[in-house]
Amino acid sequence: MVDKDLINLAIRVQNIVKTILIIISTLILILSISGLLFYNYESYLNQIYIFLSSTGNLNLSLIFMFFSFLELILLLVIFLFNPNRADKFYHRQLFVLGTLIIVYLVSLFLFNLVGYSKDNFTYIILIPSILISIGIWSAFVDFGKVFKLYPELVYIIFSLLLVLVCALLLILPISSSKDPIPFIDALFVATSAVSVTGLTTIDVGRELSFWGQLFLMFFIQLGGITIIVVSVLGIFYGIISGDVVTKIKMGGILNVKSADEAWNLIRRFLILVFASQFVVSIVIFPTIYSLEKDFWKSVFFSVFHAVSAFNNAGFSPYSDSLAKFRENTLFLLAIIYLIVLGNTGVVVLDDIYRWVKYKFSRVFYKKRVEDYKGFSLNSKIFITAHTIVIILGIIWFLMFEYDNLLVDTQKPLLNALFSSISFRTAGFQLFDFSEAKSSTYIFFSIIMFIGGGSISTAGGVKVGTIAVMFLAIKAILRSESFITAFGRTVSNMVVIRSIAIVTASFVFVLIVISILYEIIPKDFDRIIFESLSAFATVGTTSGITSKYMSPLGKIVLIITMFVGKIGMISFLIIISRKGYRSVSKYPEDKVLVG
Repeated sequence: MVDKDLINLAIRVQNIVKTILIIISTLILILSISGLLFYNYESYLNQIYIFLSSTGNLNLSLIFMFFSFLELILLLVIFLFNPNRADKFYHRQLFVLGTLIIVYLVSLFLFNLVGYSKDNFTYIILIPSILISIGIWSAFVDFGKVFKLYPELVYIIFSLLLVLVCALLLILPISSSKDPIPFIDALFVATSAVSVTGLTTIDVGRELSFWGQLFLMFFIQLGGITIIVVSVLGIFYGIISGDVVTKIKMGGILNVKSADEAWNLIRRFLILVFASQFVVSIVIFPTIYSLEKDFWKSVFFSVFHAVSAFNNAGFSPYSDSLAKFRENTLFLLAIIYLIVLGNTGVVVLDDIYRWVKYKFSRVFYKKRVEDYKGFSLNSKIFITAHTIVIILGIIWFLMFEYDNLLVDTQKPLLNALFSSISFRTAGFQLFDFSEAKSSTYIFFSIIMFIGGGSISTAGGVKVGTIAVMFLAIKAILRSESFITAFGRTVSNMVVIRSIAIVTASFVFVLIVISILYEIIPKDFDRIIFESLSAFATVGTTSGITSKYMSPLGKIVLIITMFVGKIGMISFLIIISRKGYRSVSKYPEDKVLVG
């Protein structure tokens, strides 16, 4: 009986301490991140920091170090009071405790070695505090249960971690060519890289060192294929755990029925991606080398542009983006190929692969592929709508910018083609877009909102979503009861999902535009363009972001880019905290609309 009472007492102590620890960790995490964001700005939060350190920031450093030490002590208490050594969290807590003690000791050693200064406050106090707080949370989260119930949440958490790690790497001294980058700018660029947007508040070519650009390129690549990586992990997790629901949920992202099918699809996709980036890097290398006259720098710039192009990121080491290459046909066509490859989508690319394989077998081996059933409805709709949007962009650009942006180019059609493709998803610029006409801002804001293909590196509400909306309008005009295309019927659930995505996205963008217009009272058309560029993760800029954006405006765009990255449906599911659920069908009735 005594043993049972002791066990119950230990459990109660453990739960109380766990609650206190999580609260402290959350507060320290918020204060640390806010300190990184606002430490270099005269803001209200900065005044709070000054107030806390009345005799100098040394006190503030000691406050952070004390609470980090307290976190470790509380975690140790929880570990010691755990009566169940077989608990699945027991060994994880032991590992986290050991790791965080090392982090704390290293921070303490550096603090004693180099002393306090405003410059090293970020590196030896705030960053370790963030790592310790995140580590504390990881010691108690049941990742398996989260993965089963909310696969979208795992994707969001993974993306957030990528952004945070990238930002912490970019503020390191080795990442800067001159002075260290303020954290808010590093966070902005990191979010832009992981969300493959391309908007930036700094000059990537001048302010980032080789290491900074290398970190940026790595996270662009990783951010572009995050959804594929998470899908693979989810499918294989479902098989390993034997959880059928998890496998179906995560497999539904790629529209696959088995792990083998998913693995083959992803393997083909990754081979195509890396092979294409390698070939394009070789193709554009001579052009860049003729400009740089430095072999290894030209190699790196070639790979950087190839990675940025495929992921539709739009980042370039050159301050004027790709303006210096607008007369080079081979260079532009190579970049166009990677942009289109990236914004097409895995499922459509797999359909094209199967079609090529079928034709190849028929022509060269004179045999018929029995399991080939032609293009899916999804691929037919995407290819058709994708082509229409590109053609409309070319026509518009030639009509309205022929006497403006295109006036000095010798290849207006090629430049119009490149701009139509790039301005919708990638963000590479051949011209100073701050000189564009208002009509061009408005039109390309619309096609940025449309975006690229589903399960691709492109953003926006996606081409298929808008196509379904137009198919619904066509059905209404023809008084048809069903929405059809290419001899197939589009399910009602797809139509409802399309309406939800477009409506939610439109409302979200309106809110962003309203906030930015209050923060930066510039031309309204440019505010619209910049907001949609961030939401659709395009990255084309009218010059507002780099020249006029305040810290608050940067935070608004950071949130906008991240929401655009994860998608409105995932965002709404997470904040609603209910996910997918079945609803009983009630009797139908009529509602007057229109």
